[in-house]
Amino acid sequence: MVSAVGLFRLCVLRGLLEALLRDQPASTEMLRAAARIDFPLERRYRAFVATLPDAPAHAQAGVAAALRARGVLALTEGGRLAGLAPADAGNGLLADPRLLFGVAPPAARDELADLLDELRVLVELGRGKGLTGEIRPEAFLTELLLARSPRLARLARRRVLGPLESYRDSRSTNLVATLATFVECDLDRRRAAARLHVHPNTLDYRLRRIAELADLDLGRPQDITTVTLALTQRELEGHLDGP
Repeated sequence: MVSAVGLFRLCVLRGLLEALLRDQPASTEMLRAAARIDFPLERRYRAFVATLPDAPAHAQAGVAAALRARGVLALTEGGRLAGLAPADAGNGLLADPRLLFGVAPPAARDELADLLDELRVLVELGRGKGLTGEIRPEAFLTELLLARSPRLARLARRRVLGPLESYRDSRSTNLVATLATFVECDLDRRRAAARLHVHPNTLDYRLRRIAELADLDLGRPQDITTVTLALTQRELEGHLDGP
């Protein structure tokens, strides 16, 4: 259990993190707290976010404490931890094989808040997919773009999936699931039909109905791009409700 003094020091370190993210001067108490963990005050840092998947909060706090003992400004955020490491910190900073984590390259203070937000999304995506180890933005570019433009992401979802979700016909199956399977099968009608356990002609009928309802041309690259964005946003809404 953390003592009252320990809690106070953590609060001061949290204040230091906020000051650095806003590129504001640190108070005397913050400077003392930084010195206690041997954390250097610099113009550039490496932002990071990590989690022990499915581990309790006290386990996340233990990882954060171990990092602070190595001169890293690490603080818990519910089911994960986040913070800043010195710009010269190596890639082995978060080498614990149990961790799922993302680490940004060295960046100036005025970039760090955005980088941490990006890494939070990245780690939650990885958690939702059951990943461990380092996770890189390049693997989730579409998801990150949508997360950074929530209004446009919701617009894409409504544009494509809204008409399908509101369609009611007792003879119709789930058109959203049909469309998602078709995209997951790389637009291969026969493979999608097999996965859905229907005849290819039945799938063709459903795809025509989808195209009519949503005013789409599923043979047109621009429309397929919008469909992919909409389906990805639907998946994101299921994964990003974490801490």
